[in-house]
This record gives sequence, structure tokens and C-alpha cells, in this order.
Amino acid sequence: MKHLYRLPFFLFCLGFAHGQLNIQGRLPVDPATDAIELPDPGDARGGHARNVEDADADPSSGSLYFLNGDSLTVRLEEILADGDLVVTRDDVRGPIQIARDNLLALRLNAPRGFRQEASSRITLTNGDRLLGRILEFHENSLEIETRYAGRISLSAPMVASIYPYSDHGLVYDLDAGDREWHLGNQGDGGWIQDQGQLIYEGRRRSATISKAFESLPENWMMAFELEWLPTANFNISMMSQHAVNANQSWSLYFQGDYIRLNRMENRSQDLGRTQVSGFNNKGKARLLLFVNRNENTITLFVDDEKVNTWNDPGGFENAGDHLIFHGGQSSYRVTSLRIQNWNGVLPGSSDITSENDVMEAGNGDRFSGKLLKIEDGVATFQTEFTTFEAPLERISRIGFHAETRGTARKKAGDVRLRMRNDDLLTVNVDTLDMKELTGDSENFGKISVEREAISGFEFNLYHEDREETLGLW
Repeated sequence: MKHLYRLPFFLFCLGFAHGQLNIQGRLPVDPATDAIELPDPGDARGGHARNVEDADADPSSGSLYFLNGDSLTVRLEEILADGDLVVTRDDVRGPIQIARDNLLALRLNAPRGFRQEASSRITLTNGDRLLGRILEFHENSLEIETRYAGRISLSAPMVASIYPYSDHGLVYDLDAGDREWHLGNQGDGGWIQDQGQLIYEGRRRSATISKAFESLPENWMMAFELEWLPTANFNISMMSQHAVNANQSWSLYFQGDYIRLNRMENRSQDLGRTQVSGFNNKGKARLLLFVNRNENTITLFVDDEKVNTWNDPGGFENAGDHLIFHGGQSSYRVTSLRIQNWNGVLPGSSDITSENDVMEAGNGDRFSGKLLKIEDGVATFQTEFTTFEAPLERISRIGFHAETRGTARKKAGDVRLRMRNDDLLTVNVDTLDMKELTGDSENFGKISVEREAISGFEFNLYHEDREETLGLW
């Protein structure tokens, strides 16, 4: 259903008089004035995959969302030095200046894409993520080349993980932009598939999103980043024989701090559950699943810590090839999903409990120690026993221990940029003109970003009345 909001007539008079219209409070509703029809937020957050490749859409136009729940269709002209937005509308003459204090997000009509070949994924301690070509790493900085901002020098202590570009032993990589996922039982509040992420909006419990992986190896591993709110309440089915229902599969159920594995065949068989203290309140975690078909085991790691190994006495003879993410009572987002060959050897406990960096190889090998440098596509890594070099193409992940990391300080004027390649950058914006956005961050210092590479903005990131915006994107 469309929502109608009305602006008082005197505001239109200001606009038609070629003045600037300043909106600083809630958009008032006045039945006596002319109506402006706004886009239904439900259309933007609908339970079906959006067509984000609309070449005819104006990439500077989009939906502006306010903290109080109002929304408005606008065209972004510029961002002023004080953080206010200057926008225009076809039905208002002259620019409109909108105070940043009232804003939640601006989702532009910019098509997705803008990817860079052979890109590595970098995640930062504040949740930012960037795609780029790794140039070099030293103790104080990580240098990468991006398509939209050129060379960026990241502060090394702000880097949480590095996912080098590699197809060694790779079965699947969500970051490659694959859109061939099957949507089942969709409706309002179901699943949205976008480049590099799968999003469930939390209002359609029967909704599923799935993909078939033919010829999975005997031993394989799956890694992905998971975010949820408000609580952990969802399930994932592996090796299912069906794309939508999980009647023949192995299903992991996440409920608060408890995780349970069920074998689903004719009837559900409980293979056991485990408790992960504090998992429910984390809000996000990195999950690794190791499947050993020879030994009939599934092992789960959460944030580099082994939490349980389940054994199925019945074996995996009837295993299918579908992976299914189900709806539930919570909203959640899946990113950085990779499936690859595994050598069958689980990471040792010494790797998990040490306060060191961790390097994961494409075959599942893991090393604990310290990343010394990256130069000319080769990483130099030091363990307790030796120092060795490894080509980046043979590495699936380098993770840095949290106690050795720092986090950029939160500033009132911080804006989260959403890029067309699904990167996230938190920036204190200086200006935005027709060509570029300039700003700075403790993560990477001064930066200039091509305007055409931006697909949206999030404002007032630390406001107490702010609602999460998973469903907007």
C-alpha cells in the first residue's frame, strides 16, 4: 500500500519562489493541503530479489529515510560542509536543504556492479569492508588499489581480516557476484539477494534462499560472516536433496546461545546441541563449517573457536547438493561466503587459544603466528618454529587477533557509504559535489571517492533512536 505524506502549502510557496526549503523536523501531515505520493518502504524492502540493474534509473535519485519513519523521493545534489543535504524534487522549485540530524539513510537508484577483477576483501574492526587489489602490507599500513578511490592506505591496526583473491581449491565465492540463488516461499519480509550478500528481513518465516553445489568434494569447508538482530534465531540446511524444504538434509538450528544439529530424513533425528556462551548477544560472528564425509562428521567454529563436532552414525550416503538458508524470527545477513576443498585436518587447539594472527590456506591448513609483510603478491608469515613465504593466491584468509587491534573513534558526523560493489566505508564527510565525495577516517585518513560509485548513505550511526537498516539494501 502506498503511503501519502503532505507538505504544508506554504512550504511549496517557498520552493516556487526559488528559495531554499529547509526541513528540520518531522514531515507534517495536513489533510487540507496537496498530497505528495511517496515510495512504499515495503516496495524497497520486499521479499523478492530486487532488480538492481535498472540502467534507466537516475543514479542520483532515490529514497530518503528519516529517523521518525518518514520517507521522501529526492535527487541528491550535494552534501554541505556542515553535513546537511541539498536535494531537489520535480514538484518543488529550487533546492531543499535538509538537516542531517533528522536523517536515517538515503538509498540511491545506482545500479550494482562496479566490481574490480581479482579483488581481495578487507574487513575492518568497525565493520567496514573494502574490495581491492593488495599492493603491500607492513607493520603500520595495508596498501590497496580500489576502483572508486584509487590507492588507499589502511591503518594496519584497524584491519580485522584479509581475504586474498584466490581460486585455489575454491568451490564457490559469494563475493564473485553470483545471482543464481533460488528463492522459495517468498512474500513481504522474505529474502533479498544482492551482490555479495544474502539478506533475510525477518517477516516471512517460511521463506528460503538456496543454491545447488554439484560435485562437492568428500571433505569441504564453508566460511561466512553472519549478522543478526535482535536475537539469534534461524537455521541453515546443508546437503539437502531439495531446494526449498529440508526434509532430507542436515540442519543447524541457532536459538539464542544454543546451536543444534538435526538429521532430517523421514523424521528429525537430534544429533545433539551445544552452548556458545554469549553468542546471542554478539550480533555478528564468523562461522566455519567443516564437513568430513569419510568420518561422517560436521564441525563448527565460531570466531576461530571450535564449539562442537557432531557425528552422524547414519553417514552421508543420502546427501544432496543444496545449501538452504531459512527464514526465522530474526533478521540476518550472510556475507563473505566461501566453500572450498578441505584436507580433512581440523585446525589445532593451539591455533585457537593463542593471541596471534591466523593464516588459513586454501586447502584448510591453518598457521598461528604473525604476519610480517606482504610484497609482490607474497605474504611472509612467522610462526613459533619458522618463518615462511606463501603466495596470496594460496591463502584464503588472514585474521588478526582482536587484542592487537584498534577501532576508529566514533564521531557525530560519521556517515556510512554504501558502494555499488557492496563495500562499506565509514567517513566523516567534508563535501559531496557532482564528481566526488571527500572526507576522512582514522581507518584510512583523507579520501576522495568517485560519486558514481556510491549507492547509498547511512546517517546518525550512533543515534539512540536509530533503527537498523538491513532491509533497505
